[in-house]
Amino acid sequence: MLGMCALQFGYYDVAESQLNLAYRLSLTNESTIFVSLNMALLYFRRQRFQEMAAIVQRIRPDITHTDHVGLRCAVVVVQGLLAFVERRGADAKMLLRNGLQLSNEEDLNQLMAVALMLMAKNCAGLNEFHDVVKVAKTAYDLAEKIPDQTLQAAAVTSLSEVYALLGDFPNQSNAVACLQRFSQREHQETTLVRQNPKLNVIQWTEAVAQ
Repeated sequence: MLGMCALQFGYYDVAESQLNLAYRLSLTNESTIFVSLNMALLYFRRQRFQEMAAIVQRIRPDITHTDHVGLRCAVVVVQGLLAFVERRGADAKMLLRNGLQLSNEEDLNQLMAVALMLMAKNCAGLNEFHDVVKVAKTAYDLAEKIPDQTLQAAAVTSLSEVYALLGDFPNQSNAVACLQRFSQREHQETTLVRQNPKLNVIQWTEAVAQ
């Protein structure tokens, strides 16, 4: 949890240290998969894609089994993210659709919104611009219900980019204004959290390591 908190607020070195420790201490397949998923996201954010690929490889369903539906769905979605990063658009489309179907069947709204947001990004890469609008709007609406401001901002970013490509400048302008509001709110919230001395707990490892 400390590693996830550090990852959330951009303390990537601390997050990597905490997640590596958590991985070494993992005693079950479920905890190993959970930690590995967060490490994959860390490497994605730091654009360390080879290390991300290695992490995703070691939690493939045929290698690491789990009956936890949420974890299985998350693995498929992260595989789709990796395929998108590696510009394997067709593979990404298939994996993200599978992740979307599984998350929909199990009412996993957070993962459903993530899959939709990534599908919008992948559709843009495949030049399927009208699909981007439809999928990104669906992702935004779902993220708004959760609520998840990060996913909302990601969906609006996709909409802004595709509206520009389609020449729909009024809607692009609205999307940009919305994105600016999200950015300002996120900056204010992050600043408040980082000023809290209690956040220093994310660097606590010694007692666990011993």
